Amino acid sequence: MNDPTLLDYYVQRKMDPVPLNLETPEAFRRHREKRGNLYDRHLGIPFGLLEGRDVIEFGCNSGENALVLAEAGARVTLVEPNVAAHARLRDLFDRFGLSERLVAVVAADMAGFRTDRTYDLAIAEGFLNTLSNRDAMLGRMLALLKPRGLAVVSFDDRTGGMIEMMKRAIHWQACRLAGIDDVFAAPSLSLAGRLFGDDFAKLNASRPFSAWWEDQLVNPFALSLWSFEDILKVIEPLGGRFRTASPVWTLRDRMAWYKDVPPPQTWRESLREEWLAALPFFLTGRPLSRPDLREEAATIVGDIADLIAAIARFSGGYPPRGDLPEIPGPLAAYLDALVPGLGMEMRGIGVHDGALESLVARYHASPILRDIWGSLYHYLCFENAGA
Repeated sequence: MNDPTLLDYYVQRKMDPVPLNLETPEAFRRHREKRGNLYDRHLGIPFGLLEGRDVIEFGCNSGENALVLAEAGARVTLVEPNVAAHARLRDLFDRFGLSERLVAVVAADMAGFRTDRTYDLAIAEGFLNTLSNRDAMLGRMLALLKPRGLAVVSFDDRTGGMIEMMKRAIHWQACRLAGIDDVFAAPSLSLAGRLFGDDFAKLNASRPFSAWWEDQLVNPFALSLWSFEDILKVIEPLGGRFRTASPVWTLRDRMAWYKDVPPPQTWRESLREEWLAALPFFLTGRPLSRPDLREEAATIVGDIADLIAAIARFSGGYPPRGDLPEIPGPLAAYLDALVPGLGMEMRGIGVHDGALESLVARYHASPILRDIWGSLYHYLCFENAGA
């Protein structure tokens, strides 16, 4: 029997993790602007260069994102194992007059897809990090690319997800204290609303609170986090090369003469240095600049990984195991240096009398933690440089 997948979870729950309504021209215009900002400005893939290009997208759901690429002139092949999404996908392409640019809709997963073709652009958004064979599927994407072809993947980032994972742990602890038997049931959603509803409403979110609860707070696959370094370790030996990322954290070529081409090892070292400099933004979601804390950043990356692992053990099955994970002291001090009071509030969440109302009150009395969400969802673009 195959291991359960994120798709199995969505199908079982009859949920759409990011429901998009493109029923009006204005709705499609807004969606196109967001995708254009991602591709043009963040990932450096101008829509104007997609005319006549061969694009393949895995896990496209009902195709709203692929629709934008087709409008830009791309020939799209869409691989979606959930056949229930195919009817809406085809209807959208018909309605927008783009069916001629829809090369194929294939009912398969990444591992099961077969073709002799290669592509200019391969895409896998929102699920690759949850697969048990995710490293092999990265290699699969590279193998499907033409020479100098590009791949785009999105994933939940291990570092950027720390705050949301902590909120997940708080929610699971609250459910246990409330005597809730099923963390996937309506009382769990109601309690999540008490804890986080007002704060979530302030975000520029593209999905309702209930979808966030179902996709992040209780979803077992939300614990499958990744990092750019994990990805580079897989793709570089196969001829893959990092290009760009969103959020845009690497500016390695800024104010540099184009003829000064760094050797690969120097380039990788500088890339990590930039990543460490951007760590304050990943953790907080705020455009903080603390280059003076770069050495401290390098020392607490392991603490972040340990905390995430502890949260995964705690909320890997309901009811949760043990007590709320404790924030390591050095990590708390680093967070306090970034945003005064953040580390102290995170360490204080577990200090209560064991009653539900005490935990809820403790969280609601943590204004800094309530206001910070981190930068969980990341994109990475890489190219097939080995051909």
